[in-house]
Amino acid sequence: MSINTEYSRISLHGISGVGATFSIPSQEDFTAPGSAAVIPWSSDGTELLNKEIGVNTTDSKVFIRIGGTINEFNLSSAPSADAIIYTTKIGLSSADILSLNTTPILVAAAQGATKYIEVISASAYMSYNSIAYTGSFWLKLGYFIGLTATNGYENIQAENTQILVSEITRINTFTILNDNAVGPDPTASQILLNEPLKMWVDTSNPTAGNSSMVVNVAWRVVDTLTS
Repeated sequence: MSINTEYSRISLHGISGVGATFSIPSQEDFTAPGSAAVIPWSSDGTELLNKEIGVNTTDSKVFIRIGGTINEFNLSSAPSADAIIYTTKIGLSSADILSLNTTPILVAAAQGATKYIEVISASAYMSYNSIAYTGSFWLKLGYFIGLTATNGYENIQAENTQILVSEITRINTFTILNDNAVGPDPTASQILLNEPLKMWVDTSNPTAGNSSMVVNVAWRVVDTLTS
């Protein structure tokens, strides 16, 4: 058995500056341990001399180079705020449901002057008791801005038209409304800046009904500022 002895080198370098990256050197010399001999950087990819680690202290990124391949890793501990998905679980008694028009439920507070809340998904679980709800049954997620009890589609992000009329225990999802829900009004905005996200039923309070419900809403905060 033959043993091929090679000097292994991993060089660590630091750079700074937003977007700064590492390049592949054509040749770099170093002194072998215990020897004054200068050994050139590996050029044929068969030796263990062509490895490099670099850190960009501004971007919090690490670059690992093996031969002619550079891999980049982001070390930032905090993800972008827009990438964080929040979830809100709301338990509703029959008394809560019977007042959902006059007393909307707060899902998420307003997030700031340049920010809006985007609903990602929502679902509802109805634990049926013995009496079905009647009257208003369109359950809505959006911005109850207090102008009327029958806010138009321009302020609604999601709705569920089935859960409140359930006569059995059931689970179903909300329908996420697209921009077509705004309709032909060029002055209407479906999503509003710096408004709390609420849940309510349209027109009036439901009547009768004695079942409880749990609603789960996934949402994120979007900042309109680019930096």
